[in-house]
Amino acid sequence: MTRKWTVAMSGILAVVVPVWMAAQGAPTRITVESPSMQDGQPMPAEFTADGRNTSPGLRWSGVPAATRELAVVVTDDDYVWSVPSPVPLLHWVMFGIKPSVRELAEGMPTQEIIPAPPELAGAFQAHTTFDVNGYRGPQPPVGQTHHYRFRVLALDTVIDLPPGSPASQVWQAFQGHIIGEGSLVVSYARTPKPVKKPVV
Repeated sequence: MTRKWTVAMSGILAVVVPVWMAAQGAPTRITVESPSMQDGQPMPAEFTADGRNTSPGLRWSGVPAATRELAVVVTDDDYVWSVPSPVPLLHWVMFGIKPSVRELAEGMPTQEIIPAPPELAGAFQAHTTFDVNGYRGPQPPVGQTHHYRFRVLALDTVIDLPPGSPASQVWQAFQGHIIGEGSLVVSYARTPKPVKKPVV
């Protein structure tokens, strides 16, 4: 699809924005919580690649009435690509979630199509750069603290992509269709293991 651009003038600064973004307006705020972790706090290790690598539970409220489907996305806010990209590092992309759903339990399966529970059955999971369909926990470089944003997106359309599609492609398909958004952010750091001194 060819996208047209418009220029918004603010004083002497010209800001170029896509027409579809200018028309969309600010998304409705969705409140996101978790029974597994706290916003602004370190993530428990069990939900990281250093632990059990299972997805944490999530709950949300404030979904707009016009929502056609929901998506859950986890991004690493501190990862920097060697080649600049408009797509963040994606640890999890689930889409095709029914608008009536208000939570995800801990430990979602890593497969293309969610089979259960009934309210989630049929939701899709994208294929991430970690070569998995589903959640992949944090594993930042040793000595660095990274921040992980768990987002819930309300979309005004049904994403017409198959399960197992590349996560970057699904992320790009969301753009221009987000009418509600909320997130919580947690951090995780891996500390260097102490070096054992040889016994003399």
